Amino acid sequence: MSPRSKLLRTAVALAGTAALLATGCGGGSSSSGGARKILRVGTTYYIDTLNPFVGIETQDSTAYGMVFPQLVQYGPGLKLEGDWAKSWTHTPDGLVWTFHLRPGGKWSDGVPLTAKDAVWTIDTSLRYRNGATSYLAGILTGVKSASAPNPNTLVIRYAHAVAPGLANLEQFFVLPEHVWDKHTGNNGGALKAFRPEQHLPMVSGGPYTITRFEEKGTTVFKPNPYFYGPKSRAAAVTLTYYTNTTSMVADLEAHNVDVVDAVPYSAGSALKGKKGITLDVQPGDEVTNLGFNSNPKKPKNRELLNPLVKEAFEYATPRKQIVDVVFRGYARPWANIMSPSKSRSFGTMMP
Repeated sequence: MSPRSKLLRTAVALAGTAALLATGCGGGSSSSGGARKILRVGTTYYIDTLNPFVGIETQDSTAYGMVFPQLVQYGPGLKLEGDWAKSWTHTPDGLVWTFHLRPGGKWSDGVPLTAKDAVWTIDTSLRYRNGATSYLAGILTGVKSASAPNPNTLVIRYAHAVAPGLANLEQFFVLPEHVWDKHTGNNGGALKAFRPEQHLPMVSGGPYTITRFEEKGTTVFKPNPYFYGPKSRAAAVTLTYYTNTTSMVADLEAHNVDVVDAVPYSAGSALKGKKGITLDVQPGDEVTNLGFNSNPKKPKNRELLNPLVKEAFEYATPRKQIVDVVFRGYARPWANIMSPSKSRSFGTMMP
């Protein structure tokens, strides 16, 4: 399948845990000439940094997926498919994986994108795994080394077979060696200190580059003309951070944004069926639970240690009422921690 086809897969699913996503119809700012438009996305999550060695916020990963090459990504049905890697093979023992990369890609500054960039990113992550690059190194669990037999072939060798190895690589972002190699001083510490957002437009190899960055404002993604995949159908994508969902939904209704990544449960019914608004209800993984202190060493309220009290909480929890009132019907009650993973539930209620 085509890598990051159409606009951008992550641009319409910016928060994987969102249960409700709304799209406004008829909005959008026209680009010059009117041929393409700007996709305006609203979110209540912000981009903390464009440095993947330190980023932990929800939208950090969204940004990385938009600007950095990925070997593979999740497609429809949460099935792994090729992105920069058009195909791959592995030895029967799972120790050697060979990725055949899509040719012709360049970084947004015109420098060729090759397998050497992936090798550098892997080698650097492993070299400083006990310090600055520990986060990315965790994604490369089991990786022993990497090599590039030619510009379009990447070979990754594992010390031992890793069952979720391919899934782990979905979280692996390839960095431009010619930019990041200048920031490996201080035993790798400079890698964490580097702030790409201070050097715009950002050098990117994915479908977009970033020309404007505001942590608590609007970040602008412009198409990378040298992207190895399909060209963007948008003149740009803007991601605007809102401090609350009320103002975000109001801007959606006013067509000041085209897509919002999460709608509060209380607004779901109001938006459903509204002209010009499409409400997309997706399975979420939010878990709401009732907990109480049952530590046997606690000096007070010893009655909470009684199993009968726990059983009483079990029967007294008004799951159906909570679903109807708190979640406005966008949830399903469950009575245990492990709810069916394939059920189309929108939140889990448990005692």
